[in-house]
Amino acid sequence: QALLTNVQWHRVKYKSNRFQKDCETPCWTAFYGGRREFSPYAEIPPWFQPLIDQVTSHLGSGVRFNAFLLRLYFDGKDEIAWHTDGRTFLGDTPTIASLSLGCKATFQLRRMNNVWPCADGSQSTENCVDIHTPIQSFALGDGDLLVMRGATQKHWHHRVPKEKGRGVRLNINF
Repeated sequence: QALLTNVQWHRVKYKSNRFQKDCETPCWTAFYGGRREFSPYAEIPPWFQPLIDQVTSHLGSGVRFNAFLLRLYFDGKDEIAWHTDGRTFLGDTPTIASLSLGCKATFQLRRMNNVWPCADGSQSTENCVDIHTPIQSFALGDGDLLVMRGATQKHWHHRVPKEKGRGVRLNINF
């Protein structure tokens, strides 16, 4: 309940290099932590610490999180397209824990030959997607924790596709 009442939600607006147009995320977003030199920067609130401690306790003492992304999906029309979480401030081989709360949703991973945009500079994913490795799909329910470690962000894209009939879902990336 603290999450829904204390979080300042917004929709992210960005310029898509892939589609050459201005875009807006379909879900509502909040972000805490990261690096102070990046703007906007929001301090991690104290009321969030018990949840951070609980998630960290499942992953081992060597895991430390420096940023938290919250996404609120209202229905099955909300989606997040194929992407990687390969951000400089997360480190070279980040551990990303994804906590799902609310209605069940599908989380998919696809293997990449070259993380998009392709190393050859093309805008097409045609030569980047490993067509020989099947897409991995996971049904994430209320309270499920999916963890991506090591070189996952270098070799795999992930997404939450549209799903008819899906209800409200909150996802927290640690």
